[in-house]
Amino acid sequence: MRPGEVCLAVSYGAAGTVAVLAGSDGWLSLLFDGGLPWLSSAVYVAPDGAVLTGEQAWQAGAGAPERFVVAPLRLMRQDRVELGGSAVEVADCSAALSLRT
Repeated sequence: MRPGEVCLAVSYGAAGTVAVLAGSDGWLSLLFDGGLPWLSSAVYVAPDGAVLTGEQAWQAGAGAPERFVVAPLRLMRQDRVELGGSAVEVADCSAALSLRT
């Protein structure tokens, strides 16, 4: 790694996702949802197609569990998942976590 260069490492797991920035002077764990060093891997897909992650997904999912997936990584062998009457690409659910980081 060259001086001034920074790399992002993301570890996406079934229960949680963590992200670290690494540079020539060390590393820094990214914080989520009010200061947590990990982000829940849960996702919620709203009726308009917006994807919520982490604590926001858990809160929205409490009111509409048919739109909530606690562990999208476990669904990766499927192309789509039915959420609230709409077919959603499983890869889109997983990508939302990477975009959040």
